Amino acid sequence: MAEAKSNRFTKYFPLLLDALRSTDPNPMRPAEAMAWIRAKEEVRAEDLTRFVENGTQSIFENDVHWARFYLVKGGLLSNAKRGLWSLRA
Repeated sequence: MAEAKSNRFTKYFPLLLDALRSTDPNPMRPAEAMAWIRAKEEVRAEDLTRFVENGTQSIFENDVHWARFYLVKGGLLSNAKRGLWSLRA
């Protein structure tokens, strides 16, 4: 059964939080956070090789970025410095 498109990225909420906790209080670059997630969780090959429509991001990268977006909006992550992801102080 195919995953619901609208909820696909939510599975990365706890993984992204754990990744950022692993280096807290130091921030992580997005690529480091994604590498941490891939080391801890098996990511479907299709999500790594298929790209979003009209974009250069893989489905996996796009999902992690959406997860971060909602965690920032929820007040759990900081949006203080571009290119660095960290927990909210």
